[in-house]
Amino acid sequence: MLKDDLAKIIQQTVAKAFPEYGKEVVEIEYPSDSSHGDYSCNSALRLAKKVGKNPREVAQTIVDTLKKPDFVEKVEIAGPGFINFYVAKEYLVKNLKNINDKYGQNDTGQGKKIVIEYSSPNTNKPLHLGHARNNFLGMAVANLLEANGYEVETTQNVNDRGIHICKSMLAYEKWGNNATPESMDKKGDHFVGDYYVKYSQEAKKDELLEQETRVILKKWEEKDPEARALWKKMNGWVYDGFNETYDLIGSHFTFTTYESQFSEGGRSLVEEAHQKGIVEEIEGGALAIDLSDCNLGDSETGKKVLVRSDGTTIYVTQDIQLAVDRMKETKADGIIYVVGNEQDYHFKVLFQILKKFGHKWAEKLYHLSYAMVNLPSGKMKSREGTTVDLDNLIAELKSLVDKEVTDREMPYKDQEREDLIHAVALGALKYFILKIDPKSDMTYDPSASIDFQGNTGPYLQYTYARIQSILRKAPEGLDASIAATTFTEPEEIAILRKLQLFPEVIKSATKDYRIHGITNYLYDLAQETNSFYVKHKVLDDSSEEKSVARLQLIAAVAQVLKNGLGILGIEAVGRM
Repeated sequence: MLKDDLAKIIQQTVAKAFPEYGKEVVEIEYPSDSSHGDYSCNSALRLAKKVGKNPREVAQTIVDTLKKPDFVEKVEIAGPGFINFYVAKEYLVKNLKNINDKYGQNDTGQGKKIVIEYSSPNTNKPLHLGHARNNFLGMAVANLLEANGYEVETTQNVNDRGIHICKSMLAYEKWGNNATPESMDKKGDHFVGDYYVKYSQEAKKDELLEQETRVILKKWEEKDPEARALWKKMNGWVYDGFNETYDLIGSHFTFTTYESQFSEGGRSLVEEAHQKGIVEEIEGGALAIDLSDCNLGDSETGKKVLVRSDGTTIYVTQDIQLAVDRMKETKADGIIYVVGNEQDYHFKVLFQILKKFGHKWAEKLYHLSYAMVNLPSGKMKSREGTTVDLDNLIAELKSLVDKEVTDREMPYKDQEREDLIHAVALGALKYFILKIDPKSDMTYDPSASIDFQGNTGPYLQYTYARIQSILRKAPEGLDASIAATTFTEPEEIAILRKLQLFPEVIKSATKDYRIHGITNYLYDLAQETNSFYVKHKVLDDSSEEKSVARLQLIAAVAQVLKNGLGILGIEAVGRM
């Protein structure tokens, strides 16, 4: 990759020009204005004070010392001392031959395994719009890491126990009348979710329901046969519903764990840490760990209770056990937790405790935090029945896409039409969510997400399909040779420059799982391509040479769009 190669060359050049500062870190950036080159280096500005010279003078020394690589056409010093590099057109054209279905992949993660936890729903309601952001992030990160050579295992830790689950159970006992999802013609997760909403409605009128719920919880904890049987039956209905939705969106897991498996988990690990003096017994007999050094403990004592005085564990204690078991069983090099930002504190505490317990691999745990997904009408609340469940949302999107297909008078056979509508609807939802920085709150607008002209999934799918249509019309027998001199138009060069960057975008995205960086790149590439169409014909009647070159150019664009959309989990549609 040119960015990495250039960084090494500048590093060597700085070491030669200024030996005493040869270990200075070299940073290569992309100029915001393409007229300033393909790459830019600010080493001269950073070195100027240290060597006691003007930045431009330092920059000139670096440039004079530099042995210009073949892939660089020219080097310029700009502004206060930036060094800008322009990639040679010959290299960009030669790169077209490298663009295939593997283009963008690398082996930086070769020999390393990463476990990604995402989704992890509660078994008292269907998957909703918030789960969509979670699943699509988890799926995309998994694809991204695989493209970078990692072995990836995906998992979900299902929240299948607790007071909220018991609320659905109580509501079903009182008002279910032995109904089943089959008898009510409903998906199992929707069926159970209705009783969670019912409980919330009735609890506003009857305060005693809270006490009854706690009775059920106590029975479950004591492994009462009837309570456990109802719990298993209702959870089974939910799992059937979840699996249908997962199939719908293409989300699948290598393995699944359940919170009920770890309801008392972590106690032995805490007691072991107590014997080592890492954990202490505090007043009342509870076991706690001192987190005052990282400001994560109690505001007064600086301690975090891990086992209560009554002997019960808390969520973080269970997660300690889960992390230890996962690392032991998978022998992974790291775990990524895709969990909402309301759990930021929880994961900071978990990671610190694991470090204090002596697990060096805790340094390789990462919380991919994401913010709230809102609707134009406001926040979603499951207990009030104001969530937008994923099944109904996708159905609504399909309806919108269906209307769009009808209005555009697109002729398709029944199955082809159904497949297209499904692919575009999912593409619209996934792209709309993934194009936003996970750390930012977002408002999802279904209508805006299917716009065929804006920064949307359907726009990229349409760009890909349009290229396929042109390629299908291309005459056979054209000379496949291509020369750099054939590309003379600025719009062609802009596309060539953008194509060259794709592998760097994929590699760079793994640093902080910047999935939205990939969407930005794909949108820019599509815009460059459509700008080219406005000014130029691909099939130029006056020049077979130009036609051949442009066909190869747009074929490369299509391949990169397909590769990039594949990482996002979006299908590249061949005909629209």
